[in-house]
Amino acid sequence: MAQLNITFPDGVANRVLDAFAATFGYDPGLGVTKAQFAKQQVVEFIKETVKSHEANGAAEVARGLARQAVDSEVDVT
Repeated sequence: MAQLNITFPDGVANRVLDAFAATFGYDPGLGVTKAQFAKQQVVEFIKETVKSHEANGAAEVARGLARQAVDSEVDVT
């Protein structure tokens, strides 16, 4: 399995975690640390990016097939 590791200097890590917490609505009552929360947000971003990319590709294929079908099957005179 491939791994993705992101490392921040100690002086920057808290700024990154605070930014993720503020931007994505971290709640200490969630039972996870800010670091765990930020990791969850990054994982979700990656998943959503892949889904969007693959859906766009599938939609383009479907559009192409529909155009071909119309061109070959619909004859208007």
